[in-house]
Amino acid sequence: MQLKTPYSKFFSVPLTDALAIEVEYAITAGIPVPFVVRLMTQIAGKKHCISRFDSAHLQDSPHRDILGLHSGLRGKVFYPELDYRCAVQYAILDFKAHGQNYFQDFLLH
Repeated sequence: MQLKTPYSKFFSVPLTDALAIEVEYAITAGIPVPFVVRLMTQIAGKKHCISRFDSAHLQDSPHRDILGLHSGLRGKVFYPELDYRCAVQYAILDFKAHGQNYFQDFLLH
């Protein structure tokens, strides 16, 4: 689902045959707000979000949702040191570096 603003941006970054990063954001004064960066996979033909960084709670700092295949939302990690622009870049780099580990953890839960 893409954002419903005239300033919406979307792009996808394939990591492996099983993993991809999806990035959605809107630009407000040059800062990507709101945003969501998802680590995605397909299992048995169905798309699943493994983990996501987002600004869903704009009054809070950016955070990463930790998800499980069977358990859903398992927790949140907040990044108060990151502004929203840096959080988007950080999320992409984090998923590139740790995506395979997040995928294995997702499958276990």
